[in-house]
Amino acid sequence: MYVDSRAINKITVKYRSPISRVEDIIDCLAEATWLSKIDLRSGCQEVPIRPRDERKIAFKTQDGLFEWMVMPFGNTPSTFMRLMTHVLQPFMRKILDVYFDNILVYNKS
Repeated sequence: MYVDSRAINKITVKYRSPISRVEDIIDCLAEATWLSKIDLRSGCQEVPIRPRDERKIAFKTQDGLFEWMVMPFGNTPSTFMRLMTHVLQPFMRKILDVYFDNILVYNKS
């Protein structure tokens, strides 16, 4: 069996922000006197989909066509991480860091 993925590869948006290396996060935490973690597990299912992209992940059942309004399960960690990194950019590497669905809050002495 042969699958030609060239057409889908042309329209796929390349990943825009790299995942933080665990070693870099640990280096930031080396000077911290306290640390707290916020787990935003449910936040991943609240990332809205652009209205023009809803049809791309629609599915059909015997009851009709259904379109996701938010990111479906299993596809969101990197998208959610990019969103949180963008929103929290002024604080990144100063008092917090984002790793998938976790926000690490710390202080530097």
